[in-house]
Amino acid sequence: MKNQTKLSELEKKRDELHDYIKELNFVILGEMGTIYDRWSGYKILKESSCEAESKDWNGTEDNEYRMITGECVEVWHCIAESNADHMKKAAMEHAKKAVTAQTKLEAAERELEQNWKDICEEEKKKEEPKKEEVKS
Repeated sequence: MKNQTKLSELEKKRDELHDYIKELNFVILGEMGTIYDRWSGYKILKESSCEAESKDWNGTEDNEYRMITGECVEVWHCIAESNADHMKKAAMEHAKKAVTAQTKLEAAERELEQNWKDICEEEKKKEEPKKEEVKS
């Protein structure tokens, strides 16, 4: 009966690990999507900042920027640069979260594999007494 209790505990643990792995896969997928969004935003803002930097800051291009954005080229350059840096930092934070989740996932998968081995061993132990009874 002791083997049956341990076996049920191992199976319960296996179910918990499967749920945990599903959750971690979802977290990783979400973080990767967020990283992509933030990094794309960073690249667009950085490109916009570089483009603004190459413009004539006190000429006709400056007036066009004022009409479109409400800001002069110099201010637009500073805003885009600042926002790009913020997006880059956000992408890096999400990358750290994704790496942490991936590490946890790998540990959970190893634990799941060990759990399966333990279940197989318990099943063998459970079968051994039955074989002895048949031989007797």
